[in-house]
Amino acid sequence: MMGRQTDAPIPEKLEFNSATMNTTCALVVLDRNGNSTDEMTFTSTGGNHAEENAINWLQEQVNSGYLTSNDDGDADYQLFFQVSKSPCSSTTIPATRTDGRLGCSERLDNLRRYGLIRPGLNATAVRFVVLVAATKIYQPKIKGGKAAAKGDYDDFGDNNGSGSYPVVR
Repeated sequence: MMGRQTDAPIPEKLEFNSATMNTTCALVVLDRNGNSTDEMTFTSTGGNHAEENAINWLQEQVNSGYLTSNDDGDADYQLFFQVSKSPCSSTTIPATRTDGRLGCSERLDNLRRYGLIRPGLNATAVRFVVLVAATKIYQPKIKGGKAAAKGDYDDFGDNNGSGSYPVVR
């Protein structure tokens, strides 16, 4: 299962003592009026990180027509990702994701820059403001990885409302 409805905060799922444990991601989707449309919780499963599972779920919502574009160039929804560890990156030096796949930081950045496309004859992009808050900085077992992860997390975002909050703890 990629995600489940979030009924209430689950404090014991927000932080882990070891970087080798699964990441947890709570996702809140807000419409243009600030009303919550969905609140879901995702974990790392099936070779995907929690953020990837959340983005895949969002793509399913776009594909089904549940999340739609207003076609005016502005963001259609605001997304708030609360992750137990800051997102990995395939582009930092050193890279904090080394399996050859695009890092979660880059996937989140693509989500905020380009949105998600609903396939079909009149393919349109559903656009998002993306906010990310992490309980702690990702600590891969790579020399210099923690510093790379911190720098990448601090640099996420733009001046259009997207970006990172300080680490929660």
